[in-house]
Amino acid sequence: MFLNPLSSKAFVFITLIAIAFIACGSVFLYLNSAKPTNSFQVTEEIKSNLDLNQFSYQDILENPEFKQGMQRSVKTKNLNKAKALQQKAIQIALAAGLDDFEVQLLSGDKGLNFMQFLAKRQLFAAEFEVRYQGLKDIQQLKLDYPEAADLFARSDMLIAKRDRDIIDIAKSLATGNADLEPYIRAAQQQWLRNSQAKE
Repeated sequence: MFLNPLSSKAFVFITLIAIAFIACGSVFLYLNSAKPTNSFQVTEEIKSNLDLNQFSYQDILENPEFKQGMQRSVKTKNLNKAKALQQKAIQIALAAGLDDFEVQLLSGDKGLNFMQFLAKRQLFAAEFEVRYQGLKDIQQLKLDYPEAADLFARSDMLIAKRDRDIIDIAKSLATGNADLEPYIRAAQQQWLRNSQAKE
């Protein structure tokens, strides 16, 4: 057992942790969880159904297969894969009839750098979520993805609030007990179990 105190305290403990965990909700950006496929293309049927007045280069960049493919190429440092995805994005832009300006945004070194920049920010968001739920810090993550620097302050605030919530719950359960550490460890273990249950 995590708690030696009264069983009623254990019940309150689990309830408080559950409430704190639920209250956190989606603490950051979730990436699309669909498995990548080779369907990143525009068929004639899809093209005929596109509303070209609304379709833009951003729709291409937000395509789940494109995002996940570019993230993998960045993480594995596979420049050839990144370039292949860029070429496919340009082909789709042309097939969809995007104007020259939008096609140029996707083209050349600047276009590729922008795609990789977005992928690194997406990776930071996804890996932050894992560290947040896993009760880990994000110092190395910030070193790995400086492209997400504008997200660091908010991320640090979320981590700090998570840790304060766990300590506050431990204090409420300790009720004057001088040794708070066992309650903190118990709160952390319950947090991790709740996190695993969500997966």
